[in-house]
Amino acid sequence: MKKLLAILAACTMLVCAAASCGSSSSDSGSSAKSSASSDELSGKYKLCSKNGDITEVHALLKAEFEGNNFTILFSQSGVSAEYVKGTFEIADDKITLNPVKATKEEAAVLNGMSVDDYPDSSYNEFNDRIQKWFSGTFDYNVFDGNTLYLSAIDSLVQEVEDYDNDSKQRKANSACSSICKAVASAYMDAEAAGKLPARNKKKQPVIYSSDASKTINCDGLNDVLHAGIVNYFKDADKYDYIVVIDESGYYTFAACCEKGGKYVGLYPIKGEYNGKDMTGMTLDEIYDVVSK
Repeated sequence: MKKLLAILAACTMLVCAAASCGSSSSDSGSSAKSSASSDELSGKYKLCSKNGDITEVHALLKAEFEGNNFTILFSQSGVSAEYVKGTFEIADDKITLNPVKATKEEAAVLNGMSVDDYPDSSYNEFNDRIQKWFSGTFDYNVFDGNTLYLSAIDSLVQEVEDYDNDSKQRKANSACSSICKAVASAYMDAEAAGKLPARNKKKQPVIYSSDASKTINCDGLNDVLHAGIVNYFKDADKYDYIVVIDESGYYTFAACCEKGGKYVGLYPIKGEYNGKDMTGMTLDEIYDVVSK
């Protein structure tokens, strides 16, 4: 829970354009299916997208309405934390939210910090972001009695999804860097120990892969290299990877993907190999390029 709370909290610290964060959602083109008074909206709701889908991020957020008060909660594994609260009004099939300023204690918890360690500047910025996201008049739609679309959370959901995707891509890139360094170190260790035959006879780079059938110019030394790689990077077996090592023994390019995952990590991060941009390619597509 702390990790996801941190993601939500971090998203409030990102710069968000006023046009997307603080504007009225009357431009969204959504028309609510139902109109309700404050009393009729009273209750607890799961939050969903405009078309009624509950995404991974939506599933973490819940809304409660009682009287003229509302609360948006972050909820996981049965544990909830208040993310934003305030008062609301309903008129003309729209809902107007008036979020209240979070206390420093509440903001510190959401940011995973103690009150004493939480800077005043960060606290003020947190509240500014909350106001930009949740203050205004928005579309809403009650789907099935306990599932609610609230356009006020659209920007937040998008920010969380973008942040989560960026985080996973950074993790993949970091793993790729560790893998290619481990491969290069294991290769040089094997060479120093006399376990590699003379290199460079064909003046071709070495391609080492977690898939033995895709290893090129390694002269059947997959087992030797693999033992060294795992020694340098213990999580290596969790990834499929390709590493290109030049004639001098330096790694020049690498790509990896966690087994069963979709994020392809690259080294260098800019993803170029011999002037070709490799970003957005699958591991198999990358192999087809580097193996030619």
